[in-house]
Amino acid sequence: MDQPDNDYRPGNATSLSVGLRYEANPKWVPQLQVNLLHKSRDQGALADVQSTAGNVAYLSPGLTARVLSNVQVYGFAQFPVYSNLYGFQLFPRWTASVGASYAF
Repeated sequence: MDQPDNDYRPGNATSLSVGLRYEANPKWVPQLQVNLLHKSRDQGALADVQSTAGNVAYLSPGLTARVLSNVQVYGFAQFPVYSNLYGFQLFPRWTASVGASYAF
């Protein structure tokens, strides 16, 4: 990549997430997030500048459960509710994430 006109730089990405938690029961905590993503176009001679930028908004319901006094498990499903992508791009109809946390 040290030759003239042989360069590539991925576009910048900015994300913002806001959420609500309903903590009426400490064992089961339902949550709702809104996730916003903006990505600018890739740059350089080797970049596909026509198909790399866009904006997406996701709605992400989730649940956190306390399984032990110091262990929690959580899961979220993420659904796109708005997209404005430039060119031809693939993006999922939904995604899911699960995890666990340990407090000591």
